[in-house]
Amino acid sequence: MQSGITRVMGQFGAGAVPAVGSSTCSTELDDLRAEVRQLREALAYRAVIEQAKGVLMAVHGCTAEAAFQILADQSQHTNTKVREVAQQLMDSVRGTSAPTASRWPRRR
Repeated sequence: MQSGITRVMGQFGAGAVPAVGSSTCSTELDDLRAEVRQLREALAYRAVIEQAKGVLMAVHGCTAEAAFQILADQSQHTNTKVREVAQQLMDSVRGTSAPTASRWPRRR
């Protein structure tokens, strides 16, 4: 996946940058802002997912891959994004909310 800057440079070349204020420049700037926002969100969610994996690894004595699979299975079971499942688990560990037994089935 190309970054926005690489995409812009590939599209216009190093010496052919669009004029500031042009519609092309504005569109590319909007795209880059969206990409930065998405990357920041991904980094923030990654931390929560990694923390949740750590909890599952400690509780179940499993590998990181198996812990992620537990999150993924729960995500599919509840039709919820993995990052939200991870956040729910971390909230329950911190005592800010408690998942019901049906939301977190026992692992075989």
